[in-house]
Amino acid sequence: MRMRLFAMFALGAALLVTTAPVGAIVTGEDNDQLPQQPGEAGYGLDWDHVYWLYEEGETTVRDGTVVAVGYFYLLTARHYYTSKGDKLYVNGDEYEVVRTTNAPTDPGADDSPDLRLIELRNNTNPSRPLPGYYPLYTGSISSQGTDGIALVGTGYGGTRRSTYYLEDPETGRTKRWGLNGWSEDDRQPLDRSSVGGSSLDTSCFRMEYNSPTLHEEEAGLALGDSGSAALVNVAGYGEEPEWQLAGINLYRESAGTTPSGQTRWDNIWAARVPDYADWIHGVLADDLLPGDVDIDGDVDATDYLVVKSYLGTPTGATWANGDFDGDADVDEEDLFAVETNFGYVSIPHPFSSVVGADPDALGVPSMVPEPACIFLLGAGALALVPRRRPRVRR
Repeated sequence: MRMRLFAMFALGAALLVTTAPVGAIVTGEDNDQLPQQPGEAGYGLDWDHVYWLYEEGETTVRDGTVVAVGYFYLLTARHYYTSKGDKLYVNGDEYEVVRTTNAPTDPGADDSPDLRLIELRNNTNPSRPLPGYYPLYTGSISSQGTDGIALVGTGYGGTRRSTYYLEDPETGRTKRWGLNGWSEDDRQPLDRSSVGGSSLDTSCFRMEYNSPTLHEEEAGLALGDSGSAALVNVAGYGEEPEWQLAGINLYRESAGTTPSGQTRWDNIWAARVPDYADWIHGVLADDLLPGDVDIDGDVDATDYLVVKSYLGTPTGATWANGDFDGDADVDEEDLFAVETNFGYVSIPHPFSSVVGADPDALGVPSMVPEPACIFLLGAGALALVPRRRPRVRR
């Protein structure tokens, strides 16, 4: 088993980062208490897309949290060590890490950011994506600060005190959520030289602990929460909640120690996702949903008709013709991808906003099925959906 690294560094107050599990939210609520009533803090919070990885050959949980940002991609902290072969299990399917991509150095910065994208492959069926993912928030963090930013992590719990919180590893790891208020922007350098690592220099925003307006929902960051999600609700008052990924939780500040020697923790820092959206979208340009010919975020009758019309094309085929595995033909494997993911619904993929893709530009034929064909497709859909019951995004 790889050795866990633990690093301390100073920046005004001491900030602690660990490549061991960055845990669950302290003192947040567990998975039995997600708020579902309008008017509740955190109402409609969708946390299904926050996970942790297993190391090859291990049966214990790895040290950190990852967040789904694409059909086959996760975003996490770079200091949370991940590598090819790590495993993730979702709805009974095994996903395996096939590639990691680190964020490039920001203009004017000395060192690279503390962010990493992870590409997965579904070992049960390579065409099957993750159940869903968070869209990236690209607005102003400060405009969301007064309402609180929701944190979702998978690390340890703890207890709240008047102006700080204490971590308690005895609670074990589980998924929790909580809220914090936005405070300020800064660039946080993490010096890892003492543990043989390179520095990490990241555009961040701070979330204050002991904010008087958030009360019982307020939460801190524990071991196991590095790489976890900081989410904002971009929907207007009275609208259906729409949570987007605004930050990746990275660091926390030490507020000294208790008389018994326990570390007191208060404020936490998260990478500013809006500052890294271009890099993330660029990597995600090849993260398409197999079966989604027109790249509109779902696999439906339109996609099925296109693949059927080109089925048997021996060479020269593209994605717009139904070649989802990149072998330049349209065959039974491509048709199987449509069948596997038929009925999957998500937000439109970032690819469409980056490249400006649309069905006409991609060469997708305009096809209006005849009534008899619609009936057959409907019957076919009923047969296909039980094979794959994707979660429909709110």
